[in-house]
Order: sequence, then C-alpha cells, then structure tokens
Amino acid sequence: MCPRLTKIVTILPSFLVSNNTDKPLRFMEHNEKTDLWIDLAPQQTIKFWPETNSMEMYVKYRDSKTISQSFYMAVHHRTVMRMDKGSALTVEVTGGVSDSFQISFNDYKPGDAPILVKNYCGDIFLKIQQQDLSPVTILRPYNSLLYTWDDVTKPRQLVWNVYNNKGSGFLVDINKEGFGEEKIRFHSVTPNTSQSQSSSGDDSDSSDSTQPNLNKKVHKDKIIIYWICYRDGVQKTLLLTQELRIYNRILKIVHEKCYLEGLVALSGVGLSIFTSENDTKEHIYLSISDSPAIWEVNVGQKWKTLTLELASWIEDKYRLHYKKCQLKEYVHIDFEKMYMLKPFFAELRRTYHPAVYFQFRKSPSHQYYNLKLQMVQIDNKQTGNIALHPLPLPNIKEVEPFAELTLSKIDCKDATIYKFVKLKVSNLYLCVENDLIVKLGDLVGRTKLCSEDTASRYVNDITSVHKSVTPKANVGPFESEKMSAIVLYGCRCLLGHINMSPAAVEACVTDIFANQNMENIQRMRRHGSYHKSEILPKALTISSRNFSTGVPNALSQLIVKNQNGIHCDGEMFFRTTGKALLSLITRHPDEKSDSVEVAREALRRASILGEPIKIHQRLTRYRNKYLGLRPLSVHESMGHHLLETICNSRFINDSYWAHVAIDKVGKSIVIVTLEHVIRINKCRLWGPWELDWVVDLDDITSMPKMNCIELILNLRQSDTNTGGLQQIKISGQKELLLWLHEKIEQAIIVSMEDKSWTIMANT
Repeated sequence: MCPRLTKIVTILPSFLVSNNTDKPLRFMEHNEKTDLWIDLAPQQTIKFWPETNSMEMYVKYRDSKTISQSFYMAVHHRTVMRMDKGSALTVEVTGGVSDSFQISFNDYKPGDAPILVKNYCGDIFLKIQQQDLSPVTILRPYNSLLYTWDDVTKPRQLVWNVYNNKGSGFLVDINKEGFGEEKIRFHSVTPNTSQSQSSSGDDSDSSDSTQPNLNKKVHKDKIIIYWICYRDGVQKTLLLTQELRIYNRILKIVHEKCYLEGLVALSGVGLSIFTSENDTKEHIYLSISDSPAIWEVNVGQKWKTLTLELASWIEDKYRLHYKKCQLKEYVHIDFEKMYMLKPFFAELRRTYHPAVYFQFRKSPSHQYYNLKLQMVQIDNKQTGNIALHPLPLPNIKEVEPFAELTLSKIDCKDATIYKFVKLKVSNLYLCVENDLIVKLGDLVGRTKLCSEDTASRYVNDITSVHKSVTPKANVGPFESEKMSAIVLYGCRCLLGHINMSPAAVEACVTDIFANQNMENIQRMRRHGSYHKSEILPKALTISSRNFSTGVPNALSQLIVKNQNGIHCDGEMFFRTTGKALLSLITRHPDEKSDSVEVAREALRRASILGEPIKIHQRLTRYRNKYLGLRPLSVHESMGHHLLETICNSRFINDSYWAHVAIDKVGKSIVIVTLEHVIRINKCRLWGPWELDWVVDLDDITSMPKMNCIELILNLRQSDTNTGGLQQIKISGQKELLLWLHEKIEQAIIVSMEDKSWTIMANT
C-alpha cells in the first residue's frame, strides 16, 4: 500500500488544430530547414506537436499557392488572415492553461475584420498601414476597405495619413471609440505645359526646334480631416471625411441621447435569518451597509482627512440636520456653506458612498448598467463571530465597493453586442463554520419541502377555514374588529403624518404591526391592555441612547471579543483610539444626539483603518414566542442582552417582557420577565451589573399598586430572594412607573395563561 495519496498524471497533446470550414486546408509551423505541410480536412481536428521553438504557424488552402502571414500559436488571439482571391480566414487560439492549446480555423463572418475604413474625402487619397511596417494600402475617395493586419506578430496599431504627406501619420486606437479632427499641411504640385513654336524660312538640317517649357506650380494646402471610430452593428468602423456636415451627422447617430435614466441609492439593506423555530435570537444577519462618510478640510490647496473623533462628531451633527454646530470656542462648522470657521477658516468636503448604488441608462440602441455594493458582511449572532467581511484598507479615502458590476450593451438588428462586462470583487475575510453551514442546509431543505407540498397544504388550509363554528361554545355576537383603524394609524406614523419623536414612532410601529396575527388578536379581545397602541415614554429611551449605560451595553453586543488572541471591548477602545471621542461626548453632551450611534460610527471608522477591532453591523434581533417576530427595537434588544448577561447568565432561560431605567442616569434598571422581576444596579462605567433584588412572578399576590411616587408589589410570605419582605416599593418618575405597572400586569396575565390550575374541593 502506498502511504501517500495517489497522483494522477494526464498526458495531453501540445496543440489541437481544428478546421471548422468547408474547404480543405494545409498548415505548417515556421521551420527554416524544411517546409512540412500537414493536410487538414473540413470539420477535422488533429493533434500537433511542434518540432521547433518558433511557435509560429502558416496556413493556406490545399489547392492554392498563396500562403498567409505567420501567426502565433501559443498566444491567445483572434485574427483575420488574408487568403487568395480576396478571401479571408479567421484564426482563433484558446486554451493552454489546464488543457491543450486549441487552434481553430473558421470561415470569415461579418464583424471579424479588425476595422472597416471609409474614405469620405472628396479628392484625397488616404494611406492605411500598420504602425512601424512599410506595406501601405491606398484608399481612393468615396471607397471603403476591410482592413486586417499585415503582420499579426507585430504591435496591432493602425496609422492613417494623406497620400502625398510625408509626415509620420496619425495613430488611431481602434479598440476604443473616439472622434476628433486633424489639421494637415502638405505641398501639392500642379504641372502646366506650354509650347512656343517659331518658323524659319531656311531649310537647314540644324534647324532650331523649340522645346516645350514645363512650368511647375507648387501649392501649400491646409485641410482638416474629421475622423470617427465607432461600431456600426457588429463591425468596428473608422470614417474619415472633410465634410463637417457628415461628421456631425455620424457623431449624432453614434452619441445617442439618453431618454431614460434611473438612479437608486440605499443607505443599508439587511436580512435577518432564524434557522430554528425555537430560537430566541437571530442566527444570521446579512447586511449591505454604507461606508462611513469621509470628512476633509482644504489646507494649503490640499484636502486633509479629519481625525476619527472629529469626523464622528461632525457626522452626527450633519445627520441631525444642524445648519451650524460648535464645540465651545474650539470648533465652529457651517453646514450650509460647508466651511470650517474655527480653529481656522477652510472649506469642508463630505464624501459618502451608499450601501447600494444602481444606475441605469437607456437610449434607442444602447443600455448601461452599474451596480455597486459598498460593504457586505455576514454576522453569526449565536457564536458572536463574523463569517464574512471586507479586509481593512490603509487609508479611509481608498475605500472601494465590495462588489461592482458594470455592463454596457448595444441592441442591433442582427445581434446583441456587449461592449464590456466588468465584475470586480475586493479582498475579503471568510470564516467557514460547520454549525452555520449545517443550519443553513436544514433551512433550505425545509423551504424546498414546503414549496413541493404547496398543493396539499393549500387544501388543508382551505378546509380549516370552512370548518363549522356551531359546535364552539361561548360564541359571542358578530362584532367587527377595530384592526383597520389601528393599521391606518401605524401607516400614518410611518409616512410622517403624525408629529412625534423618532423613538415614539419606532415604538408605535413596533407595537402595531407586530401584533397583527390571530393569536395576539384573540389576546387583545381578552385583555384590553394588549389592544392599546402604546407609545414609549421619552424618558424610557434615554437609557438606550446615553453614554453611561447605552454605549457599554451596545458595545458588548457589537464588538467581537478575543480576535487574534486580543481581548477587545469598549473599554479598551475608549482608553486608546477613542480616548478623545470619549472626552468629546461626555464633556459636551447633546440631548438630540444618540451616543450609541456616534460610538458605532467611530468603531466602524477604526475597523476600516485597520484597528484590531471587529464589530457587528447592528444589535441582535430577539424573538419573544408570545409576541412573535417584531420589528427591531434598540430598547428591547438591549433589554434582552442584559437579561442574558447579568449574574453570569443566571436568567438566560427567562422570557423577556420589558425593562426600564428608573433613575435619570440609567444606572438602576428593573427587568420584567414572565418568571421574575429583577432590579440591577451599576456603579462603574465599564463595570458589571450587580443584582439588587429579584422576585418570582408567582410570589406577587396581587396586581401592582400605584401611588404618586411609588409602585408597590405585594409579595407572598417567603424567606427567599427579598429577605422576607412582604412589599417592594419602586420609586421613580410617574410616567415610567405607570408604564412599568402596565408591563408587570401584562406579564402576570401572560404567565398565568400557560399554567394549569387545579381547584381543590373543600373537605
């Protein structure tokens, strides 16, 4: 037995030569010693091993003496070869990477010729030739010529000139479309023959015979020749003319005006995936996000990039639609005129790249598409790793799209021509996790099963809809649902027809659209408190936006820890790279500003610049099995994360219901679950949350009671958790206490729904 893997060696011929024409051919390699022609029948392919190192080949028809120019047989190319009697043959060389070189001889088709030259000059002969070669082709006025290269082994550059001009000529890149004009000076000679005759009366052998006088007139001519290189159908064409009218007419046809243009730009697109019905938080989050805006200042006629902390601070004010902003007497910014007023007067510039950029243009025969995906990232929320993300760049100015697709095509009568197709993908980091792949495979398998069984599922659903309702007991009279008014109110909130704060709009939409399912509608009928379209108090969302509690809680979710053996967290970032930003936010607070968003923006900038830190694109979406899948709420996401992490994940199996910060700073929080009511406190900015007290929901003997300044919980007599207390009093703002009172009532009712109660008869 061989201890190593078996190696397979495949021996292939060096060249495969194919005749795809209807005529018999002969070919041979360039050999100075002998001419050895090899016959190649129509539609035949043979193997060929060269005997020399020339790597050049000739071809001819079997019954012809005209031999083509030599061409390379080990270089990829497609060339039209001149043959006898004005015919042509197309040679194409492919392969040679993982297989043999394939040399194919094909019949000439329209469009195979490199260029069609048209001479629309009235009285000027033109010279056409390949650069640095002596053979010249003369083109008469109002004639056209299909031109191919005289020597395909030389540089393929086309040169044209006026016949009697001794200049070097004019080079045209026929691989690109273009137009222009050339001013040419040359000398022309016009001969004028005049003969003077005289008669003599004497007959003499030595008579003076008058010779004709040849007067030559030399003219200095100056002409302008216009040229256009364009594609006419499948054929590339070079037109030369002295008529400006013809030039403008062709130019107008070639440069068609766009009659339809579309532009779509999105700041972000995300896809949240749950791979199991029992998951409480999303497994995968696929996001296409924008790159951080680049802020630059013009110093000495050079654009300089602002520092990380200053750019993050200015971007936050810009997104809040400030016209002007200032940082005491240090920095003054005028966003209307885009100037920095202090510490020095200079022009500002903002460069922004959206997450998705799509451009579409259409003319009568041309179409252009351009799609850019700026930053693509796949987050594994359950393991806390990043499965895919672009590699960092040395300079934030050099940020390029993660993927770019550009396509341009021309619709002709006979064919559709793709002028160019470009697909560009930047460098990326990919982490393959077995668990993630298995879960995705199971999810795709379940999706296919559902799609294949659509007919039977449809029949079952329709049957269940038409089941008789007469056996059901306690069926009340017909009553219309007030659902339409609720949905209408939510739509008005989304469209901005109702004036309220962004946090209130988010909470309103979250509550309305998440509860539109049959299970929750029936709960609404039983419990009037569910039917309300609640609006989160403004004081409730402050703790999710301030720096003291919101930023540490958010960064503990966003930052990927233990990357490359380095423990990364928010404290390390704000003690090193973000030290100036920490001072900027804490010493100069802004009520309208979201500190969490400012910190996330700074982390993204640091990550792009190559700092040893990786972040998720957003907070984790959680799912409550009682409320179903709801739109992402930053407040709820932070509450879920707190419940998972406090007390060494002691309450990780609890069902989160609500949480509220009962003090102004947000360092004392009450969390309500379907099993417990928990109060936690925080003493240090980057320190852990400490448990103050915890109460089992079953130990609460009655609904919470509310007075002016306190919320009172009556407890069953017990020595656990609270030290034997019969009451717990929670102090705070009245608005917050009312909201907490409602949430505790809801949690008690929902927890009782899923429990079976046994009634013991009195004995």
